[in-house]
Amino acid sequence: MFFFKKEPKDMEMLLPKEYNKSICEVRSLTNTLLATGIVRLVANSGDTLEIMSRSGYLPMLPMSTRVNVVVHNSQAGPKVLTGEVYISSEDMMRLRNVTARAKHDPRRYYRQTIDHSAFLLFPPGATDRAGAALAQRIPIRVKDISQCGLMFECENTFAVGDELQINMTLLHNELEVLHLIIRREVERPAGKKGYGCDIVDMSPRVEQRLTAFVMEEQQQSLRRSRR
Repeated sequence: MFFFKKEPKDMEMLLPKEYNKSICEVRSLTNTLLATGIVRLVANSGDTLEIMSRSGYLPMLPMSTRVNVVVHNSQAGPKVLTGEVYISSEDMMRLRNVTARAKHDPRRYYRQTIDHSAFLLFPPGATDRAGAALAQRIPIRVKDISQCGLMFECENTFAVGDELQINMTLLHNELEVLHLIIRREVERPAGKKGYGCDIVDMSPRVEQRLTAFVMEEQQQSLRRSRR
C-alpha cells in the first residue's frame, strides 16, 4: 500500500507575488470593517497570509475568528480571500486555511459612508429629466463610495441610465473627474434626491487614487470608532 503526502496549498496560487505589499481590508463575515493593513506574502508559508498594520494598530481578534480579506491592486485587480485568525497582535495578523472567494465582483460589497462635497459637470444648455435648466457646475454631496461606485445627494431630477460627470477631490485635495452611470434611485430626506451610481471608464491612475482615497476614509472611520 502506498501513502501519498498531501502537499500544502501554495499561497502564490491564491495571491500572486504582485499582490505583496498591497493595501487590504479585513472584514467580518457580515461585512463589518475590522481593519485596514498591508499584505505580506511569506515564502513557503502554505495557506497562511500575514497582514501588517498601516498605523501601528490592528484589532486583537480571537483565535479561529473567520474573516474576509479584500486585497486591492490597481494593476492586477482586486482579490477577495477568506481565512481564520491564527495570530493577532497590534502590529501583525496571521491567517491560516486561506481560500479564495469566487463568482462575485468583490468591490461591489464594500462601500464607505462619507459626506463629501463634489460638483456635477454639464455642457451649456443641459436640462434634467424634469426639464429644469442645469448650471454647468451643480454642487452635490457624496454620501458613500467604493472602488466601483458611489451614491450622491442633490435637488435635481435624473433617471436610471443617465450618464454624468462628477468633479471631486480625492487624496491631497487633488481634483479628479469621475464618469458615472446612475443605477438606482435612493430615498433621501425631504427635498433631496439620492442616486446610486457605477463609476466607469477609469484609467489605472484614477482607479489607484480612488482606492487610496476609500482606504484612507476607512482608516479614519476606524480611528473615530476606537476613541
